[in-house]
Amino acid sequence: MPFVAVDSMIIDLLDENLNVEADVAEAIEALESPPISLSPSAYAVYWLVALAPFWQSCLYTFSEILYQELAQMPVSKRRYAERLFSAAMSIREAHPDKYCAVDQTHVPGAVDLVALGLKEKDAQHVVDAVRIGATHFLTCDKKILARAALIGKTWHIQIMSPEAFLLTSVKSGASWPSRVPWPWEDSPLQEAAIALGFWGRRLT
Repeated sequence: MPFVAVDSMIIDLLDENLNVEADVAEAIEALESPPISLSPSAYAVYWLVALAPFWQSCLYTFSEILYQELAQMPVSKRRYAERLFSAAMSIREAHPDKYCAVDQTHVPGAVDLVALGLKEKDAQHVVDAVRIGATHFLTCDKKILARAALIGKTWHIQIMSPEAFLLTSVKSGASWPSRVPWPWEDSPLQEAAIALGFWGRRLT
């Protein structure tokens, strides 16, 4: 079962897809292409939201530090912070306790990842993902993604962009119950698909 931790950027993108206009919400429910232009990362998260009812064995989580980051947002962004908090709560808080508890004794420590060049808060997100037992960590942060192979080899977690996670999941057989073409075909994800070597239809 994929147990997927996400960072603050992904929570932001999830919120954008959860708090949407009626036409976008209808497209998500109907498993249709988004009626608006989206960046590759936002497009991938759009489909992760749309596919969530069909990927019920896939659990999403995040670091406790996210709550601290939201609480520290300035008053001018309070409503925005409350929306993100609500989105975060809907993602994680219904999980069984074993999928919420962070093992503080488990390596690595944030200092180990800071030594690799990550900012302290970014490092803590990754550390908590490892300590909670996540199989994947999704981020759009280029510095984290640039160190994905090293972190994965050392601490056994797959660090990926949302685009890569969607593409590899569907390519590996995860449900794609939409009439929309495969995500590596005619979509904003074509460039990511080519980089991953996923050009062409899935073999069945």
